Amino acid sequence: MNRLALYGLVFSLMVSFQNCIGLSSPQDLIERNDHAGLVTYYTEEARKFKQTAQEWERKAEFYETRYRRSPSNPNPHEPLAFERHAAHCRMIAQSNWKAAEEAEALVDEHRKQLQPPK
Repeated sequence: MNRLALYGLVFSLMVSFQNCIGLSSPQDLIERNDHAGLVTYYTEEARKFKQTAQEWERKAEFYETRYRRSPSNPNPHEPLAFERHAAHCRMIAQSNWKAAEEAEALVDEHRKQLQPPK
């Protein structure tokens, strides 16, 4: 099975699973004007993005600390590759931190919608 077909299958199974257990998509919550549900949804999204960012930070630290040039690692080109791997991991982590911040901003906006006007 090619990769695109596999992704399509996984996506359709996820949507079906969400529908079976009653989870709402953000679009459903928006259509229902369910700000409490959106607060919950985006809080969970922010948590997931932060967790993913932390995992990528750990991967970057692994590359930075484990594979520094040393007498046991004399290849002069190898450390450069590991530095690039670490930089790549940090870039992915930063993208996830930014996504978490955006999700938290959406949480704040929907919390404001829950409060009665003053």
